[in-house]
Amino acid sequence: MGRNLNCWFPHDANSRNDWKISKLRRILGAEGVGIFWMLIEILREQPEFKYPLSQTDELEFDLRIPKEKIISVIRNFDLFVIDESQNFFSVSLTARLQPYLEKSQRARDAVNLRWSNAKKSLDTNVDTKVSSNADTIRKEDIIKQYNNWFDEFWKEYPKKTDKKESKEIFLKICKTKVKFDEIFSGLKELKLSESWTKENGKFVPSPARFLRKEKWNDETSSDIVTRPVLNTNCENSELSFTQKLIMESRHEGKK
Repeated sequence: MGRNLNCWFPHDANSRNDWKISKLRRILGAEGVGIFWMLIEILREQPEFKYPLSQTDELEFDLRIPKEKIISVIRNFDLFVIDESQNFFSVSLTARLQPYLEKSQRARDAVNLRWSNAKKSLDTNVDTKVSSNADTIRKEDIIKQYNNWFDEFWKEYPKKTDKKESKEIFLKICKTKVKFDEIFSGLKELKLSESWTKENGKFVPSPARFLRKEKWNDETSSDIVTRPVLNTNCENSELSFTQKLIMESRHEGKK
């Protein structure tokens, strides 16, 4: 199960052996160690990992511990630092959290960048009326458009198999209106091809394979099904041998 970095912090498994903690244990016992770790947890919950000394009355109520003991743990064991604004903090806690905070920020920046690029693609390629406040377009609108494109594709595709897998592949590759038109146009041409129409569509690939292999790019110009027109005008055109037999059998039948 993944960690929630908003309520988590790393610490040494043998911190009880640190000389500062050992001093705390010797003077205040296990209660002092408990106070220390509760203060660390409270600091972790603060936006800048600092807490004002002026609000130790609140800590006394929250921890159910006399304020004098709380202030003693803060001031007398070199476990915390007090800045010019009279806020106390832990240098160790801040230093240990820094790599995780930077990683979390990079992840947020990456997500925002992906959505920004998706929005730009949609604004550029989707043939819809975009209002003057296009910058406020929501992520849900982008996802809805992608799903609508897939629904059109699925409705047009002659073989209905592996819908879930097909949709996953489609949403990965079809991010613009240009790409959707390319896929949809190729699909409509292939539906008329001999390889797709013979034997009741026996050789039509699954939609997942069609998308994975980019089959919409297959050549179809020489493969379109056509039907020869039988020319019955014997006086003004040359007939094939088969056509002549057909004409003769019809003529015999009238006798």
